[in-house]
Amino acid sequence: MSDIHIDGLVKTFGSTRAVDGISLTVRSGEMFFLVGPSGCGKTTLLRMLAGFSTPDSGQIRFGSEDVTALAPNQRDIGMVFQGYALWPHMTVAENIGFGLKMRRVPKEEADQRVTEVIDLTGLTGMGDRKPNALSGGQQQRVALARALVIRPNLLLLDEPLSNLDAKLRIEMRREIRRICKQSGTTAIYVTHDQDEALSMSDRMAVLNAGRVQQCDTPVDSYRKPASKFVAEFLGEANLILAELVDVDDRFARVRLAADRPMFHVEHAMDPAQARTGVAAPLMIRPADLHPVPVRDDSGSVANSDLVALGQARVIDTQFFGSSTSMAVEGEFPLEGTLRIQSPSQAADLQEGDQVTLYGSQSAMWLLPQDPPA
Repeated sequence: MSDIHIDGLVKTFGSTRAVDGISLTVRSGEMFFLVGPSGCGKTTLLRMLAGFSTPDSGQIRFGSEDVTALAPNQRDIGMVFQGYALWPHMTVAENIGFGLKMRRVPKEEADQRVTEVIDLTGLTGMGDRKPNALSGGQQQRVALARALVIRPNLLLLDEPLSNLDAKLRIEMRREIRRICKQSGTTAIYVTHDQDEALSMSDRMAVLNAGRVQQCDTPVDSYRKPASKFVAEFLGEANLILAELVDVDDRFARVRLAADRPMFHVEHAMDPAQARTGVAAPLMIRPADLHPVPVRDDSGSVANSDLVALGQARVIDTQFFGSSTSMAVEGEFPLEGTLRIQSPSQAADLQEGDQVTLYGSQSAMWLLPQDPPA
């Protein structure tokens, strides 16, 4: 296995710049995700990696080998598509072994490799079945086994779980990651599903309008987004305007209004370009907002990490079993609708209740300021 290097790739369709100078490195054995909304360029980038589309400029290297101009069959890649693309007249074993047959792998070796990958993908005992006798999840395993049996340098997966129901998608997330890690395969996975990316990836690149907005681990992408776009794309995000008082390389001191106390949060700013006295968006995830009924609020909390942000009124509650989601309407300086997610056993608030909202300083994150008008 070798690292995959993407250097300055550009692809245009008419006046649309679908991929706009993307540079990334995918490490050997890594499960790397390309994630973003429809039209962001992730599928176009995947097609260039596969050799189905030629970049206008830039380079793709597998290790030290420049593969930019190579045909798909010269790149030693495996692909798993949204549609399983299985041969209906072939058995599971025949479908899996088809690529080995085309590569003229000796029959004894091919049979052994097919058996190994059938066991790896949890298809033991199903080798003689036809695809129409399999469930959707089993068909997806066959498609994955067929891609892995050729032992590719790179495995490309294009929205492979979108045809499955919600419960099976969750099961297959775990299985695809287990299989890829157990086989040691370098994988690049395209999806618009944030939960897939967060739960399965080693690292992810969040794309928008043909550019990489952030390339990071799932934890840091979620907790420390580089922009408002990333913050809002990777799950619900409450964004509150906070005045920047001062800033260093890691921490910023902020306050929500001139008469409110100051507190410290980490940030995604360039300190050299930060403007003190100017508002910046402060991100608080719903699970990091803590509501306390006004009737029970003494004005002080035992946890020194929590800071009182202001008061709000509960306007909606939704019960999800393990958690309860609430919408609250904030009063100055928390104007607007905010979302709160609490464990269900801690949820004892009703529509119309007045609450004081506390935020965890260590979980809040200050985003870059909007450029000056």
